[in-house]
Amino acid sequence: MAFQWSLAALETLMAEDQMDQHAAVLRGFSVVELWRLRRVCRAFHRWGTAALAALPRVVAVGGRDAGNERTAGVEVLDLSTLRWSSGVVPALPEPRSFHSVCAFGDGRVVVAGGLADRTVLQWVPGAAGWTPLPDLAEGRAGAAAVALPDGRAMVIGGFGDGRRLASAEVLAADGSGWSELPPMGTARDDNAAAVLPCGKVLVAGGRGPGPVLKTAELCDPATGAWSALPPMAHTRANAGCCVPPSGRVSVVGGLDNNGSGRSDGEAFDPVARTWQPLPPMEHERTGHGVVAVAGGLLAVGGAMTEWYHGITSNMPPAELFDEASGRWFELPRPMTELRRQARMVSLPAAALAPPQPAAAVPSP
Repeated sequence: MAFQWSLAALETLMAEDQMDQHAAVLRGFSVVELWRLRRVCRAFHRWGTAALAALPRVVAVGGRDAGNERTAGVEVLDLSTLRWSSGVVPALPEPRSFHSVCAFGDGRVVVAGGLADRTVLQWVPGAAGWTPLPDLAEGRAGAAAVALPDGRAMVIGGFGDGRRLASAEVLAADGSGWSELPPMGTARDDNAAAVLPCGKVLVAGGRGPGPVLKTAELCDPATGAWSALPPMAHTRANAGCCVPPSGRVSVVGGLDNNGSGRSDGEAFDPVARTWQPLPPMEHERTGHGVVAVAGGLLAVGGAMTEWYHGITSNMPPAELFDEASGRWFELPRPMTELRRQARMVSLPAAALAPPQPAAAVPSP
C-alpha cells in the first residue's frame, strides 16, 4: 500500500518545475519500492536510481574468506547498481577477523580487537588509510561494538585471556582513550548488540559460560547501569543485529546449541518490551553481518553452519528484508570476496563521494 500511495503522489508531480517535490516524495520509499519504481517508465527509472544512489552505502570490513583465511579487504555495496566494489574505503592495514566495527553518522568508522588483538583503528571520510587509536584495555575476539549518539564507541563482551568477558569499554568521542563501564550480568562473546532509538544499548544472545544464550540485557551508557530484558525465544550466537526503520531491534540468524545455523529472526519492541518472530530468510546463516537499509535490513555473508571451513558452497548470497511486505529478496550479485565474520556498517553516500577538485583561481 505504501508503494501505491507514493506512486500516485509521484504521478501528480510530473511537471518539470516540481522536481524538488519529486525528490521529497522519493525519500519516503523503501529500497524494494525504489527497485519496483524503476520499472514503470524511463523518468521513474531515472528518479528511482538517483534516490537509491543517495541512500547510505553498505560496507563490509575484514573477516574470513572461502578458504578460512583472514582478509583485510573492505567492500562497498551501491544499492542503485547492486554491485560491490573495493577501493572506495581503503583496505585494513592487516587482515582481521572476529573483530568489532561501528560507524558514525559523519562517516567515521572504528575497528576494534579481534583474535588475540587489542588494537584499534579509525577511518575518516577522505583519508587514504586507517589510523591507530589507543588500544583496548584487554584483547577481545567476538565482541560487539556500537556507535553511541554522543560520539563514543562502545565495545561489549567478547573472548579474551582464555575466558568469556562480561566487561565493556567506551572510547571517548575524540578518540583519546578508553574507559571501563560496569560489566554485564552475563559474560558472553559472539553476542549481538544495537542502540535503541532512546540511546540505550541492547545486548542479546552469544556464547555464555555454558550453552549458547538467549538472554538479553539493556545498558544505559549515561550511567553504565545494566538491567535484564525478556529473553529471546531461541538461543543465538554469531547472529546479525541492527535497528531497521521500524525501531525494533532485529536479531537474525545465528547458531543454535547444536552448532547449526538458523534462518529465522526475532525483533524486540522497546515499547512493549517483547520479542516477536521475523519471517525466515531463504538460507540459514551464521557469522554474517546485518545492516539497516531504507524500509528494512540486509543480511550479508556468513555461512550456513558452524562447520564451514573452506566450503564455498556453504556461503549463502546476500538477502534483503522488506518490512512492509515481510519478504526476503536475494541480491543478484555476490561480494567480490566471499566472506564470513565480516562486520557490516552503513555510511552516508556523501561520505564516500570522491573529493571534488578545487576550483581554479583566475589570475589577476
